[in-house]
Amino acid sequence: MNLVVLATPEDIEANAEYIRLASEFVRVPGGDVKNNYANVELIANVAKRCQVDAVWPGCGLEAVSARLPRLLHESGILYMGQTAEVLDNVGSKAGGLIAAQSLDVPTVPWSGSGLVIPGASHSSRDLVDRAVTSRALHV
Repeated sequence: MNLVVLATPEDIEANAEYIRLASEFVRVPGGDVKNNYANVELIANVAKRCQVDAVWPGCGLEAVSARLPRLLHESGILYMGQTAEVLDNVGSKAGGLIAAQSLDVPTVPWSGSGLVIPGASHSSRDLVDRAVTSRALHV
């Protein structure tokens, strides 16, 4: 298996371990995340150019954008995160965690621990289980 990763000039200068562990790295613009790790068009274009089979979003900003799984799907690339539909429904990692907490789904401790949606119904548990259980593991 080959592992292709994105690397900003800052990551390269810092000699980031994930770059050393990769089979290949692709230089992307540095600076603000909108230039690199939150730029779903850039990520999708790199994935196509490198002819990858799948993209794993990790826990970064791209992991909460429904646009990335849609762009990758259009190119026949597997997105190893939540589906676009789930991301549309949940809206954000924080929103997903709050929804999970509202239905007593275990989450890792975070700054919003204990926040709940007033009147949340356990009848919607299937959607929340699908939407947030793996997300909580990536926080």
